[in-house]
Amino acid sequence: MNIMVYKFFQKDNYEDFSSGRVISHKSKSPNFPVRLAGEIFCRCLEHINKTNNLCIYDPCCGSAYLLTVLGFLFNEKISAIYASDIEKEFADFARNNLSLLSINGLEKRKNNLMELIKKYNKQSHIAALNSLNRISEYIKHEIKADIFITDILNKNSLGNKMFCSDIVITDVPYGSLVTWSDKTNDPINILLDTIIPIINKNTIIAIIHNRNQKISNAQYNRADKFKAGHRVVEIMRLKDYPEEIL
Repeated sequence: MNIMVYKFFQKDNYEDFSSGRVISHKSKSPNFPVRLAGEIFCRCLEHINKTNNLCIYDPCCGSAYLLTVLGFLFNEKISAIYASDIEKEFADFARNNLSLLSINGLEKRKNNLMELIKKYNKQSHIAALNSLNRISEYIKHEIKADIFITDILNKNSLGNKMFCSDIVITDVPYGSLVTWSDKTNDPINILLDTIIPIINKNTIIAIIHNRNQKISNAQYNRADKFKAGHRVVEIMRLKDYPEEIL
């Protein structure tokens, strides 16, 4: 396994995207390093013959922090974001965060911060407002966002979804904050089976997991695998795909 060497995202100050500043933080929802998120997305782009008008999907979105960060950083490349979670509470929270990728959502968050500043005059709220003004510059167009509730371990859960994802990216449950809803011993491989109705042979899938979790799905080829701290990132695509579905 390759040790992480950043090829695209250099070390920088990404505090404007910090969870809980402009993008809201939900308890029991893990954060994700901004630099690593950007690096993984760029590595996905290395393996895809498409550079804009991208549709991305996260089947284990949680608060959608990862997706929201990508929506800002790659705004001009992404046209649609789909997100799902098994918990309604998380799906509602994800909807709120992804709304920041629209002018109305940013304006609503700005008004909220201005009210907090007027009421409490805290430096943290002032800093958040300054961050919002800066990251607003990333929004060149509004990204369509669709958030829905589903159990990704139910292999029939995506059969009626009318979208095809160019990139599937997900930080799957592990650790003490988030766990799988089902106690199955093979959740990632079930997830890979479940997403087949919304991908094609050109779709790139990036799975972020810990070293205790293994991927061994015979329907996929691995394009890249590397370690980033306690995380393991695997980038893959389908081996074969029925011609009548393409």
